[in-house]
Formats: sequence, structure tokens, C-alpha cells
Amino acid sequence: MSAKRDLLVAVACAVLTVGCGSSEGLVPVEGVVTLDGAPLPQAQVVFYQPGGGPETNFTDVTDDQGRFTLSPLRSDTPGAKPGKYQVTLRTGFAGPELLETDPIPKELVPPSQQEFEYEVPAGGDAAVEFKIKSK
Repeated sequence: MSAKRDLLVAVACAVLTVGCGSSEGLVPVEGVVTLDGAPLPQAQVVFYQPGGGPETNFTDVTDDQGRFTLSPLRSDTPGAKPGKYQVTLRTGFAGPELLETDPIPKELVPPSQQEFEYEVPAGGDAAVEFKIKSK
């Protein structure tokens, strides 16, 4: 009976660790994406660490005001882990009717304005801004 109980405790601990571990250490990260000063709706914002796994990816899609709130790739829990990230902005991922604008068209916006570097501070950041200018 003791071995069975120990096994159940071990399984319960593993489930709790996997289920809760993804939100540990997350800090709030919110911001806005603009194109020529106007909000850019329906843009995917992806923070990632090159060479890191899915646990180092945080994303959201901007609303009609260009605002986003990051969450882990495989979770709805808001926040991101502090650290240095590459940031990619793209549009047209939401459906076939938008594929011609995925990523943001080079004719409109240079690729250099679709990739950024950003460091998430230990306390988070509620005022991240990505300002894109068309050609």
C-alpha cells in the first residue's frame, strides 16, 4: 500500500509541476504596435529567444487599437519571463484572405522594421511600443 501511495503522490506532484510551472516567473508585458502613427490591428507579436524551445516564446495578436498582452505560446496565462528577446511582427496569419500580407509587405514596410530586440525587465512593462513606418 505504501508503494501505491508513493506512486500517486509522485504522479500528483508531476501533474501540478507541469500544470503550474509554465506561469512561474511571468511578469506583465503589454504594449502597442503602430504603422505610421495609427494602431496596427490583427498583427501577431512574437517574443522569442533564438535556440530556445516553445517555453521561451510569448505571443499575442493586436486588437483594433494595436494593443497586445503577451502570454506563453501554449497558455492563456498573461505574462512573459524577464530576459532578452527577438521580436517579430507579422500580419496575415489569421486566414487565407490575408496571406498576401504575411509578413507585413516589404513594399510597404522594410523587413528591418518587422524584427526588433527587446529586454523584458524583472518587473514587467506595460508600455512597450513598436512604431513601424512605411516606405
